[in-house]
Amino acid sequence: MIVNAGRAYPSTGGSYGSITLSGDSMDFDSTAVINAGTNTVILEPQTTGGTVAILGTGGVSGTLDLTNAELNRVTAATLDIGATSSGPISVVAAVTLPGNTNVVLSSGAPIFFNGGSFSTGGTLTLVPGVG
Repeated sequence: MIVNAGRAYPSTGGSYGSITLSGDSMDFDSTAVINAGTNTVILEPQTTGGTVAILGTGGVSGTLDLTNAELNRVTAATLDIGATSSGPISVVAAVTLPGNTNVVLSSGAPIFFNGGSFSTGGTLTLVPGVG
């Protein structure tokens, strides 16, 4: 999935609802905006068991790979990354989100912090599976 230059989601004005983006890869252009207002944005793998990596650099083949820069293009009260049907989540770089964003990391497998961290003005909730 590519979130294109100059596109904003939602693309029209009015009330904002929750936004779900599903893909085994995502590439947010440097001018993309995803705005759910006071609602939730969910970024999840499309494939059951798909892995999630929060690396800071991007480019891991076969993994929903999200960078700090991409996550900072999302405005929402809650940012939910992964799903209870997804594979492991690895956080291997520092993520700093603006404002009071609550973050939920959801997985059907373990959640690993391999040198990574989340800094957010809201809460960080971990929902790991077993494995």
